[in-house]
Amino acid sequence: MKKLSLILPFTIALFVIPLGGCVTRCTGDPRTDSLGCASSNLSSGRYDRDTSRLASYAGSQQARAAEAKRTSAALDQERAGLRADANHLRASVASADSAIAEAQRSIARAQAEGRASSQQLAELSRQIAEVQSAKTQAERSQLEEEVRALEARVRQLCKIVAESASR
Repeated sequence: MKKLSLILPFTIALFVIPLGGCVTRCTGDPRTDSLGCASSNLSSGRYDRDTSRLASYAGSQQARAAEAKRTSAALDQERAGLRADANHLRASVASADSAIAEAQRSIARAQAEGRASSQQLAELSRQIAEVQSAKTQAERSQLEEEVRALEARVRQLCKIVAESASR
């Protein structure tokens, strides 16, 4: 009997401490909740609500990721188009450079041979100036186009980053 009186308070303490811990340890996480908490949360629908909320959040994150992939693909296509335009302009500039070089060689030949009149020289000089002006304008237009496209792309990326950071 004496042994029983010593063991009984210890046994009661072992059962009371976990039950008391349930009240303060109900976290809503079925992995860490005690059996009493888990039973209460299961019957109240808390776990179902939490699961639905997490599934909704996961779905929205997947939708955002898909949208980011679509945006990235669109930006890649736009970049490819801009590169093609830049290559076309480079070819135009190279052609203009070639025409300028040919005109300058013609002027040099005419001056060397002494057959060129001032009128012919003036005409060739005017043609060179026109080609150079067109070349400069084409380069300026292309650079402005590339800058506008890059600024738009930066704005889109900043918006995506801001949306990602806010969530």
